[in-house]
Amino acid sequence: MLTLNQLISKLETIATNHKQINDFGFGDLWEVEQNRPLRGAAMWAVLRNAGRDGKILTISFTLVFMDLVNPDERNETEVLSDQLLTATDVITLLDDEINANDYTIELTSSLEPFTERFSNEWTGWTCDVTFKLNYLSALCEVPTI
Repeated sequence: MLTLNQLISKLETIATNHKQINDFGFGDLWEVEQNRPLRGAAMWAVLRNAGRDGKILTISFTLVFMDLVNPDERNETEVLSDQLLTATDVITLLDDEINANDYTIELTSSLEPFTERFSNEWTGWTCDVTFKLNYLSALCEVPTI
């Protein structure tokens, strides 16, 4: 079973390998501009929740795909278009059959656009993604005294 750290690493790898994503971050939304400046088009992952239903562990994220808009906003539509394509690329990669043994994903809502967010006026899209992981632990595997 994948761990939270491994899922975040998988998201970061996808972002790093995508030619239109320049930066990746993980954390609360208010941290987007707090820790370090992002270098253009970025993917940010926000942990939403986790749960267990029988032998399935779910871990949910809000994924944010964004880029900066020019001060005169002439490129706002272009940024929205590019970031929508990037978001759908990432969803396709996450849902790839090669990963079917590790997890399945569920989009819990549609992609939602935003404009002029944060102090630098980022524009882009958010979507909620839930990873469903097979929880195969048995009682004898739980670390106890």
